[in-house]
Parts: sequence; C-alpha cells; structure tokens
Amino acid sequence: MPYAHATSLLPMTRYATAAQWLRLLVAFVFAATSLCVMVFANKVAELRFPKSTAGNMHLALPDIGFDVLPAVRHHEVGEAFLVACIAFALLRVVTHVDGVVITRRFAVVLGIVYLLRSVTVAATNLPDPSFRCNHYQPSPDFAHLFLAQTCGDLMFSGHTCHMVATALVVYRYTSNVVLRLFVPLLALVGAIMLIVTRFHYTDDVLLGAVITGGVWLLVHHYATVRALRDSSTLMRWLERDAPELRGADDVRPS
Repeated sequence: MPYAHATSLLPMTRYATAAQWLRLLVAFVFAATSLCVMVFANKVAELRFPKSTAGNMHLALPDIGFDVLPAVRHHEVGEAFLVACIAFALLRVVTHVDGVVITRRFAVVLGIVYLLRSVTVAATNLPDPSFRCNHYQPSPDFAHLFLAQTCGDLMFSGHTCHMVATALVVYRYTSNVVLRLFVPLLALVGAIMLIVTRFHYTDDVLLGAVITGGVWLLVHHYATVRALRDSSTLMRWLERDAPELRGADDVRPS
C-alpha cells in the first residue's frame, strides 16, 4: 500500500494518508467544540460557587482526603505532574507509526469527557477548597473565558482526566514495561497531589479517573471490535484504518 510520507523521518507521519489527516481534523474539531462548551460551563460554575463571607475563614466541605493528607499551598505541584504525563504521551505519539490514529482516538475521548464534565460542573456548585480561591472574586461577564485561573469548576477534575488519558496512551501503545508502569504511577501521584494541594476534593479526582477510564475503554472497544465499529456509520468512517483490524497486506514496522 503506497504512503505519501513513507520516507518521513517522523514515524507518526511516515504512513499517514490524506484521509487519516482528515479524520484527525474532524476529531480535533469535535474536541475543540466540546472544550468551548466546557469552558462556558466553568464560567457558570465560577459565578455560582459558594464563597466565604466570614473574614478569613476558608470555606470547604469535609473530605477524607483532606483529613489524611497534608495540605500544600502550591497548586503548581499537581500541574507539574500533568505536564510530565503530557510530555510522555506526546513522545509516544510522535514516535509511533500509527500516531495519527492514536491522536484521533485521544481527541475523541477528551471530547466526550469534556461534554460530560460540562454537565456536572455547571449542575452542582461546590465551595472551592483551593487556597487561591478563598477570596477570589470572579468577573461578572464572560470576557475572560479562557483565563488560566478558575474557581468552582470542581466535579469532576479536568486535571485528573488529562493525566489518566495521557497515561492510558502510554500504557496501551507502548511495549516498554518500564514506561507502562512509570507513567500511570506518575498520573496516580499527580492525582493525589491535586488533593494535597486542595485543588480538588477526593470525589472530583476519583470520578475524573473512573469516567475517563470508562470513556477510553468504550471508544477503544467500538474502534477495535469489527462488529461494533461497523454498526455505526460514523465509527466505521472514523476507524476504517484501525490498526487492530488491519489486513495482513498492510503490516507496518513498530
């Protein structure tokens, strides 16, 4: 089977076809649209979450994770683990001959997760346990939707979703045993640090991990089981190049 980029030095693009790039673009558009919906929901939560009115009292719900784990005020610690997980996943994608397919599936998973999170974030507004949100006064308008700092967007944890999804990319698509253990462990420690830094409640982290893992399994199940893939017109088009269902005449080096 001929490939336009068969001589490319980057494995991700070496066997990619124009049709694959088009399917990837569609997945990106879906993920980006879902992200915009979630950002809007975050703003709704930011305007509605309960705020302390009693001086310097820190308003937060009782949480077993907070009782067991020490409190650290530097929320950047959890974000550092997220960046590390993303870096490992990105490295795996660009060095994999089916990197375009992996990225497409990753985008579809995140798009679904973003839509689910949009509902839960806006539906119930919890007091934010983060120290940085103790006296935070959100802007009453929607002019700054994409600002880095948000408060009140808690249930469920977006940071956990990204760490779990990137860890699953490495776990599923690499044969290196060390990396298959190390990156999920990195995500686990990062999720715990979200509780330590009071960035999220324990339930936020647990639900984020469970929902993301469930969506990942569902998407990959539909993508790799021929009967399920062919039962949906959209999935049949999106996953017509599924590596797991590839014929013997299209074997690619790993």
